[in-house]
Amino acid sequence: GGGGNPKTQPGRPCSPARLEQMFATYGKTAKLPTLWVYTENDLFMGPKHPREWFDAFQKAGGKGRFVQFPPNGEDGHALFTAAPAVWRPLLVEFLNQQGFALKEAP
Repeated sequence: GGGGNPKTQPGRPCSPARLEQMFATYGKTAKLPTLWVYTENDLFMGPKHPREWFDAFQKAGGKGRFVQFPPNGEDGHALFTAAPAVWRPLLVEFLNQQGFALKEAP
C-alpha cells in the first residue's frame, strides 16, 4: 500500500486496509509520541484514510497527535515543501511538548 495516483484516482491510496493494519502494528510497538500531519486535499491519501490510520495506531496503543490542515494549493500532499510556514509552528509546539526547548525559526 501507499500513495495512489493523484491524476487517475485522486484521494484513493493503494491498499488502505493494509496500511491501517500496518499502522496498528506500529502502534503496538511505538515508544514515542508521533505527529501526523495531513491536508484535506492530499490527492495521494485523501481526507478520510489518514484519520482512520491514526485511529488504528492509537487504538493499538500508539500515542500521538493527528492534525489535518485545510486544503493547501492544488495538492496538499506537497505541504511540507510548499508551505513550511504552515506546519513549522505545529512541529515546534509538538517537540516542545516532548521536552525539547525549541524556538520558532524566523
